[in-house]
Order: sequence, then structure tokens, then C-alpha cells
Amino acid sequence: MKIKRKSPIVIAVIIVSAFTVLFALLSIKNSSNYLFRLLAQGDLCLTHINSY
Repeated sequence: MKIKRKSPIVIAVIIVSAFTVLFALLSIKNSSNYLFRLLAQGDLCLTHINSY
């Protein structure tokens, strides 16, 4: 019975750890994703990169 009580807790911990890992990856790749979003929104970022 203790194993049955621990399994949902372990699943919750795994889900929380997965969310923290995803959040860390998003924060690390935030700049690249932001550039890709700007590129997808319009050509302003393209002209800015060309001028740079």
C-alpha cells in the first residue's frame, strides 16, 4: 500500500522536474526563440540583421 501511495507522488515529482527542465531550456534558448519570432513576424528583423 505504501508503494501505491508513493507512485502518484513520484509521478508528480517527475512532472515538476520535467517542467523545470523545459523552463530552463526555454530560458537558455529565449534569445534564439525571440529572434525566430521576430523573423516570423516580419522583415524588420531581416533588414536589421542585414544592416548589422
